[in-house]
Order: sequence, then C-alpha cells, then structure tokens
Amino acid sequence: MSPGVVDVGDAVVLGGIAGYAVAMPVGAISLLILDTGIRRGLRLALAAGLGTALADLLYAAGAALGGSALARLFEPVAGAVRVVAAGALLAVAAVLVRQARSVLVERTVQARSAAATCVRFLALTIINPATAASFAAVVLGTGDRQLTFASGAAFVLAAFVASLSWQWVVAAVGAMAHRRLPASARRLTSGVGAGLLALLALRVILS
Repeated sequence: MSPGVVDVGDAVVLGGIAGYAVAMPVGAISLLILDTGIRRGLRLALAAGLGTALADLLYAAGAALGGSALARLFEPVAGAVRVVAAGALLAVAAVLVRQARSVLVERTVQARSAAATCVRFLALTIINPATAASFAAVVLGTGDRQLTFASGAAFVLAAFVASLSWQWVVAAVGAMAHRRLPASARRLTSGVGAGLLALLALRVILS
C-alpha cells in the first residue's frame, strides 16, 4: 500500500474514533434525545438517535470528500447560515415550551411519526457547527495521506455506526426513565430541552 494513502483498516479506526468523539460529549442534542426517550418512549427516541447519526454520516462524508474545501465554499454565506440556524433552534425551543405548559395526552404525543422525529433531529444536528468542525479535524489530522474511495467509504460507515450506537444507548436510557417518571416530570423535561436549545442558538450566533 502506498504510504500516501490511508488504508481501509486505518479509516475504520479513524471513523469510529470520530463518531464517538462527536457523539459522546453530553451536549444539547444528546440531552434532547434523552428527553425524547423520557417523554415519548423508546420508538421515537430511537428515531431521534437515527436522525442525529444520519447528520453525522453526512458530515463525515463531507469531511472525507474535502472538509476544508467545503468550508471555503460556504464561508461567504456563513453569517446568514448561522442566523437561520439560530432561528430554527429557537423555533423548536418555542414548541417545547408550549408542550411543557400544556397537558398532553399520551396517545397524541405518540401520534407524531418516527419519520418526522428523525428528520427533526437530522436538521438540529446539521445546524450544530461543532459536528462539522470535529469531523474535518479528524480528516485533516491524516496529514498528507489521502482517503481512497474504499477507505473514505469505510471512514464514513464507521463514523455512522459509532454515532448510532451511542445515540441509541442514550435513547434507551431515556426510555427506561419514561416508564418510571410521572407525567408531570416528563413535561418538565420539555422546559429543560427548550433552555438547552436556546443556549445552542446563542452559541451558533456567537461562533
């Protein structure tokens, strides 16, 4: 194997490290997945975790294809993107506040489809700038070695599997609490989630 190429085995290790490095720190997205499990149960929490892992997959693919080049491409509109992202986060926070103030019937909550939950968490994770920066840093850390198509695919798949495994652990923990906490406590987590999203929106604006 040429010394200037990252082989598939190394790419799997890099992807796994990147996936866990991005997923495991406890941040707003992880706490929102936990909140989904507490309030809505395992099925929707797993969908939330899948959405987050899919966003990590997209960022891993972007980093493998040339993270620095993509960053330069979007640099001229970075300010506008941050404003839109912060607005979206605040809109979701407002929905969570409304849920916290209302008495929700369990079957009404469960009526929200798993697909909608997955898409919502995909969008929330994509507008988190820390995710993109983390994957780009891992790829840039390979130095002069280049990812081939095979090693790039291995990197992306390993990052996705690592992220998904952790998100589903968080989802399962939340779902276990769902069975034990009273409805009033589950509604309280909506307010906590809203506060976390507001803080993430502020971070996006200031980044």
